[in-house]
Amino acid sequence: MPRDRHRPRRMLLVTEGARALSSPDLTLARGVEALGTACTLSDGVEEGGAAAWFRLCRRHDTVVLTHYNETSLFLARQMFLARLAGCVVVRWWVGSDVSTALREPKTAASVRRLDRAVDVNIAVAPHLVDELAQVGVQAVYVPSIADLSALESPMPDRLPRGVLVYLPAARRDFYGRAAVERAAAAHRDLPFIVVGDDAHALAHHPNVESLGWVGDMEALWPRIGAVLRLTEHDGLPRMVLEALARGREAIYAWPLDGCRWVRTDAEVDAALAAFKASTAPNAEGREVARRIAADAALLWLDTVAGARTARRPVDRLAALAGLIRCQRAYKAAARVAPVPS
Repeated sequence: MPRDRHRPRRMLLVTEGARALSSPDLTLARGVEALGTACTLSDGVEEGGAAAWFRLCRRHDTVVLTHYNETSLFLARQMFLARLAGCVVVRWWVGSDVSTALREPKTAASVRRLDRAVDVNIAVAPHLVDELAQVGVQAVYVPSIADLSALESPMPDRLPRGVLVYLPAARRDFYGRAAVERAAAAHRDLPFIVVGDDAHALAHHPNVESLGWVGDMEALWPRIGAVLRLTEHDGLPRMVLEALARGREAIYAWPLDGCRWVRTDAEVDAALAAFKASTAPNAEGREVARRIAADAALLWLDTVAGARTARRPVDRLAALAGLIRCQRAYKAAARVAPVPS
């Protein structure tokens, strides 16, 4: 089918801080590049002068911003400049960025300020759309883009016994370290395979194998029968979707079809006991992954195309006015010479 002429062809990805190999924007890039859209990482050019940023934007048709904390007046100015360069500006919301905006009033205020420069907000889960509305941001739901190539492979006849846990060292508490540790201690007959924790905080448990950062998960999946994810807040995690696509069980602290929804230690224990009692693959979960996210990359591109076609001539004047406001506010706040261009 011919690609719609309004879909992005050259996307520029802007993210906050260091980019991990598993960053959502890199998964996004792989998904849309498979459909013919080229992606470039900004590599911090947005943090410098206006001229270099404007030139970079002119070589693209879409800017995608993923940012987890308070945003600056300077960044808002750069997003208005991207619109003047002809780009559709997309803010992509993936989970913890929304929880930060809900929790921190200053971050929420900066979100609303930058939102004036955004053409469309895309959130990876329906509950994120509702949460963003609480801080005054209108978003549309497009599922997380994940590697669901396993949908084309047969499911195992029997699920392995390994329980996979993602527990990044810098945010172990947010990812449920205490609950995971209690579960591992209560189910010593199950091997718990922990990834992401370079400090190996749970490695002292005899049934915990702490692997630290794992760049390629493919070799691990033959050992995994279930994913255990007990986050304080979440979007639509790619690891859960990929587990479902492989017919694995997902024991999850947030409601999602095809998963075992758990909120207490007792419910975690019951879910792990049910996992131990059956080795049958999770056929329902596989179909849920297919239904929710198999076409997510195409839907993502079509959503951005819709934002482009919705533009009006007056929007360019609004972008110019927003740029001027940000420039004045930035100089007033900083009390320094104009931003270098």
